Amino acid sequence: MNSGKKLNILFLAPFCDGKDVGESFNSHRWASKLMDRVNLTVLSLHRKGQIPLAEQLPNARTHTWNEPAFFAQFERFNAIAKPGYVKYYYAVKQWLREALKNGETFDVIHQMTPAAMRYPSPGIGFDIPLIHGPVQGSLETPEGFKSECNESTAWYMKLRNIDRFRLKHDPWLRNSIQKADLMLVGSRYARELLELAQPKAVAELVHLNIDDVVEHPERKNPEPGNLKLLHVGRTVRTKGLLDSIRALAQLDKDLNVSLDVVGDGDNMSACVAEVKRLQLESKVIFHGKQPRAQVESFYANCDALLFPSFREPAGGVVLEAMRHGLPVITTNLGGPGYYVNEDCGFTVDAITPAQLSDDIAKAVTKLATEPGLYRKMQDGAYERVKDLGNMDKKLNWLLDQYLRLSKAP
Repeated sequence: MNSGKKLNILFLAPFCDGKDVGESFNSHRWASKLMDRVNLTVLSLHRKGQIPLAEQLPNARTHTWNEPAFFAQFERFNAIAKPGYVKYYYAVKQWLREALKNGETFDVIHQMTPAAMRYPSPGIGFDIPLIHGPVQGSLETPEGFKSECNESTAWYMKLRNIDRFRLKHDPWLRNSIQKADLMLVGSRYARELLELAQPKAVAELVHLNIDDVVEHPERKNPEPGNLKLLHVGRTVRTKGLLDSIRALAQLDKDLNVSLDVVGDGDNMSACVAEVKRLQLESKVIFHGKQPRAQVESFYANCDALLFPSFREPAGGVVLEAMRHGLPVITTNLGGPGYYVNEDCGFTVDAITPAQLSDDIAKAVTKLATEPGLYRKMQDGAYERVKDLGNMDKKLNWLLDQYLRLSKAP
């Protein structure tokens, strides 16, 4: 960004905590980088027990409102439906009216979160350039998997099922999207969905950030026919662990392929039962939920990531694995389908469970047996993650957008 003065940026992130995970953590990372390059004002919600945002972002101006305490007891509902956003939306509107009334000025408003595209921005209507995103989400379960995914879950888990309708017909949401000067999307599939609301301008920006890659000079290529696979993530049906287990049972008996599973969730009992049914106890090892340092150790000591999630908006574990030079086997859907190309892994269809496990088995076999392929994809993983995840590159691009919009007539 080439400018004689620092821009005044209003950063809207209802969830922003460097000690949290997911979009809250990523919002904090963006804010922590931006605060040294612009005059940053961050408006956020404060969760009970959270380190005050002013302490986490000492070079930014911050203002927070307490997140409604009542909903905190319903952790899953709170994470999915985000009921506290209603309070945040109207609080931001009121705060901004007062700030402008008192003579404050902002060059650009950037609404970073929530990541789901179903939430309108309170930054609309103030005659200030607005960037919203990157947004994503709204993926539906493939028809062939619905019978295995317990679709009769809590109502708030079905919000994604009406997102397409809202993007086409909800005047509140459509007005927010159409009046934003720039909508950012986290992947190509999100762009296609967002087009239903007819946005003014759209650009792609992967919100997950990788500062550097981790080289492993001591790591040797697996011997032909050998492969140590890794699955990381919540053990829910949509992550594809059950399909991965079934795929291992289809491999040629001459192959020496194992699977380390890191994570826990409500589909774990079904996965353990499937391992027993298929007599794969010596091939599949469950490690449960592990701390971050231990997860990094698994990345360093396995050969490839097997993560065939079929309803994954982002898929940070894919970039984390590629950061360690791991080839990835995933589906061609959502974030992972966008991150992984033929140079760094395999993307397979997810039409039915039988088809998915069959295609996974074929990909595993090819990676384990084709000479030179593993090294090619290892190198490709490093290059792809540098391209997608480099924070400095993305930060400079974003700053250029701030400057461009601030000068627009």
